[in-house]
Amino acid sequence: MKLLSAILLSGSLLLATDLRAQESRVHQTYEPASRTTKLLSSHLVLLDSPDQFLEGQLVAFWPGESMLGAPVRIVINITSRAPAEIYHNRESHLFSTTDLNRADLGPMGFYGAYRQVSTEFPDIYQFMKGDVVRVPIPKTALVLAGNHEALLTAEELFSRDIALKELLEMANAAHLTFRFEAVNVDLNRDQLFTIRAFAQSVTSSDKSAIAKSSVFENIDQPPLPIDTSSASLELTLNWLQKQIAASGRIKGISQSWMKTEIQSFSACNLTLRETPLSQEAVEDSAILRPIVQYVVNLADLNPRSALVTRPLLHSVLDFSTVRFATRDNRTAIQVLVRQSVTGKEYERGTDYRLAINVQTDAAACQVRDAMLRAIRLCSASP
Repeated sequence: MKLLSAILLSGSLLLATDLRAQESRVHQTYEPASRTTKLLSSHLVLLDSPDQFLEGQLVAFWPGESMLGAPVRIVINITSRAPAEIYHNRESHLFSTTDLNRADLGPMGFYGAYRQVSTEFPDIYQFMKGDVVRVPIPKTALVLAGNHEALLTAEELFSRDIALKELLEMANAAHLTFRFEAVNVDLNRDQLFTIRAFAQSVTSSDKSAIAKSSVFENIDQPPLPIDTSSASLELTLNWLQKQIAASGRIKGISQSWMKTEIQSFSACNLTLRETPLSQEAVEDSAILRPIVQYVVNLADLNPRSALVTRPLLHSVLDFSTVRFATRDNRTAIQVLVRQSVTGKEYERGTDYRLAINVQTDAAACQVRDAMLRAIRLCSASP
């Protein structure tokens, strides 16, 4: 404990990063699935050539929802974009050289290699069926211009765990060099500031200046309840669209965030969409799960089938579901599964059930009543 205190104290005394620079060079995010808080530096460009774009990023991990005490892990992530695989099935090493020491930060672990899905989406890569990986790349990267008709491969690797003492040594160095296989980079002044801002944030006890990412930013306010005994179809559907937009963000069975929304409506035809939400800030990589679309004619739904339910795993899952079935259980609801971002359809089917997930029982009851109003207005019989 005394050693840790001494390291933290030395870091606080030696690092003199301006607070504004710190804000722009680091950000904090929380991952509910792993119950982990991460601190990420901005990206360090290590190579920008027509043959390869290579960058690094420092990442620190804390258990729980806050950055209390020393991180349990610090790593450097390396991301490569090139026309072909370079590091897959190879033992790669990352070396750092400061004024005082040379350290081997490898062998590097391998997150994965992904193939770019289209030149139209230069930062979207194929991951699994229906899933894509977002690995942002600057539009000015030379590898894009040099391979404008070829699909790139993204490879993601990570260093061994870096001790806090090693991080502080890098942050306080007057000169720092990274060597990753054939790439040798003397970090410039701006890149050194990025590492110092990250180290300052890791060792600082005041985390209030660090920007946090959240899926709950810019959430719409729920509309006032409507009179479901007299509202017109257009008014009812407009109200439903606003209510579901405001209350349709829930945490699913995998503990990942999902958003339900009414994508569009025309007369009695309604398209609902379930979209995955990434917890990470937009500049970071993210796995994007498929989008599921439900296309239904409201006249096909049976108003007597309306139910509001809670998950069986109510201690883990906290949302309510509005359920409907079609008349005579006919499979009249179209179900389309699409890739996130690209919109590529890879599965299509039909169902007789419709489920709308919202955050609270109160919102679910209001959605149920409005849906019943719309169904009756669209139906020839009650």
